[in-house]
Amino acid sequence: GAILAEVDENEVVNANTGERFDGDDAIQDAIDAQSTTDGHTLRVGPGTYEESVTVDVEGLTLESAAGADETTIDGQILIEEDTVDEFTVRGFEVDAAPESRAIGDESAGSLRDAGLDVTIEDNILNSGGTALLFEQGEFTLIGNDINADAAGIGQVGTSEDVTLDLQDNTFDTESGDGAIGVQLTDDSGEVTFADIDGAEPLPINQAGEEFDAEERQTLLDAGSELVEQNTFEDTGDGEALQFFLTGANIEIDADGELAGPVNNLDRPANYDEIQPAVNDANEGDTIEVSESGNVYEESVTIDVEGLTLEAAADADPVVTQE
Repeated sequence: GAILAEVDENEVVNANTGERFDGDDAIQDAIDAQSTTDGHTLRVGPGTYEESVTVDVEGLTLESAAGADETTIDGQILIEEDTVDEFTVRGFEVDAAPESRAIGDESAGSLRDAGLDVTIEDNILNSGGTALLFEQGEFTLIGNDINADAAGIGQVGTSEDVTLDLQDNTFDTESGDGAIGVQLTDDSGEVTFADIDGAEPLPINQAGEEFDAEERQTLLDAGSELVEQNTFEDTGDGEALQFFLTGANIEIDADGELAGPVNNLDRPANYDEIQPAVNDANEGDTIEVSESGNVYEESVTIDVEGLTLEAAADADPVVTQE
């Protein structure tokens, strides 16, 4: 079993064997050691480790002894998915190079293995792009500060096998123009938010088909609950979470509400302009123009029976002829 060993500055201890490592590549040397085998825990002492780390040991736990404020990996954490199904990283600040993932695949950048189970806990992840990019797999993120210029975490690919457990994380994307805390793409098939009690897999895409209002409302409700369980600061255009869907997106702000400048409250969906929202609306829908002071240089034609077009409370949008 693991031993709670004392760890000196700039030193790594295998908690299962007691073996110690130091030097320029202390973390990688500890991972690569013949004595480090499946299920082992590596405890890392305080200090700055100027190395990118490749994890190729199944079930490895990489944890700092002093926490993220005192333990920095100046590089990336890369997972070799051909040999690793489970991995846990806890208590580091990870400073990735510009445009690099803080945590990613050893070769492709995005994590692609459906059987991958990654736990990321109590870290500070800094990325000039997207801190964590995945195609499929199970990802548990608890208590992390995630700072990124594109998206805090994002999904690509065509998988139907994604499980997210996001609790007590802080997403800060203030430096990225249009950046989003959590982005789920229309290529994905199903996403389960494991931290929401009784959550069922949510369909994100239907082979290019449009969602009906009930399916979209299910996404909005689940996404709003996820947003409530995390903190979103300074998102680029106000979006905390985005479902990037066939047709109009669902974008949710840090209060769990629709985040677009123009929102169809019944569909529900987000738009940048009024006329596209009208064009997509059904009879009796309500379209809310929510951004205070926004000027819409467009003429708007209403051809939907029973439509309500209204400004949000405290908003004073202006529509002017093009």
